[in-house]
Amino acid sequence: MAERYEFEITQDSLIKKITAYNNMNLQDSLFKIGTGNPYFYEGYINDLKNNDIYWVLIPVPSDPPTELLLTSVENKQSGEITPVNSKPKSEKEISDRKIAMENFKKRVLDNIGLRYKHTGNAMNKVY
Repeated sequence: MAERYEFEITQDSLIKKITAYNNMNLQDSLFKIGTGNPYFYEGYINDLKNNDIYWVLIPVPSDPPTELLLTSVENKQSGEITPVNSKPKSEKEISDRKIAMENFKKRVLDNIGLRYKHTGNAMNKVY
């Protein structure tokens, strides 16, 4: 149920752009093929100003458009994790998830310099 965002560039270009964004925030960036799922690059995007780490996946197929999947948000200060890729169990989880997705769009996606389209969640998507 991860939230999907689509970019009209290759996966390599998207990974480079995210790496540059993280470097601008004085943070390292690493994307690697998932150990549990070889169909995705696993990585993160740092929001240094707000102490958040956005955990993301990028499907391995390299032809555009490229999807970026938001799976969770971790607050580095409190250690609290807001899952985005699971079915919410309460109204509070629904609210927290909406806030996390909105913050991700405003704080990260709108600032990395690429046009994107929010395509919903990945619940019914086949990779």
